[in-house]
Amino acid sequence: MLTADTITQSEALTAVARTHSPRVLLPVDPNEEELARDFSLSEADKVEVRQCRGDDNRRRFTLQLCVLRKYGRFLGSYRQVPVKILTHLSRQLELSPVLFVPDIERGATESDYQERIRRYLGYRAFDDRIQDELAHWLEIRAAEGILPADLLQQTESLLRSWQVVLPASSTLERLIASAAAQAQQAIFVRIAERLPPGLCEDLDALLEVGPGDYRSALLRLKEYPPEARAAAIVAYVTRYRQVHELVSNRIDLASISPILVRHLALLAKRYDVYALKRFAPAKRHACLFLNRGRKKSA
Repeated sequence: MLTADTITQSEALTAVARTHSPRVLLPVDPNEEELARDFSLSEADKVEVRQCRGDDNRRRFTLQLCVLRKYGRFLGSYRQVPVKILTHLSRQLELSPVLFVPDIERGATESDYQERIRRYLGYRAFDDRIQDELAHWLEIRAAEGILPADLLQQTESLLRSWQVVLPASSTLERLIASAAAQAQQAIFVRIAERLPPGLCEDLDALLEVGPGDYRSALLRLKEYPPEARAAAIVAYVTRYRQVHELVSNRIDLASISPILVRHLALLAKRYDVYALKRFAPAKRHACLFLNRGRKKSA
């Protein structure tokens, strides 16, 4: 059975993954300005490149050097490098033009090249110490109300300012999701702590299904009017007033980031009765409170 923390982290991870490209996306048809800006070699670059043995290895080394300098991470594969980029680099190295560069066969050689490029450009590897520093920074930012999707871009910018090679996408997604889940759980607890005991009992009562009924009170409150008839509209207005009287002015959320509250309210809207019943009391009560006034059930 999934716990509240597990579900929250899974949702945060999904939100990050939707916004992220797992690899470097080179321009398909770069113009002359892009080639000159991002794929031009200095004399010092050429000296470093010529230490490699073999034309293909020199092309690979040069590509990774330019890509790290531009994107902050290494290419995962050489198979989709545009011909224009290969031609531009080959011309500068006085090598024959080629249509493609095959992936390297020896992993050790690729690792050696990447280590040389890191040292040459002054970059650091993403090690345990960097990961711990980043995790602490993420916890602070997430607690301030920065959403997971926005944290990704800020995280990559921060690592590049530290001159750290960006790690695999899955690593950043996991760290951001963990920080976001902790922040969300802390907000749920803060909201729940402000709810009067009587209100918590009223909220729990919304999840109960009465004898002979198949719907909870929560589901009935979230339904749209079935048709544009006076009786249905009156019943709908009555339900709205019931929700308003239940939670109106019961607690003040002014000290919590409005963006984060809105994000959590949209998240809470997706939970059905069965999911809410599995949550720990703090998250269950906070979700029910945030779900007030929402019209659609998950």
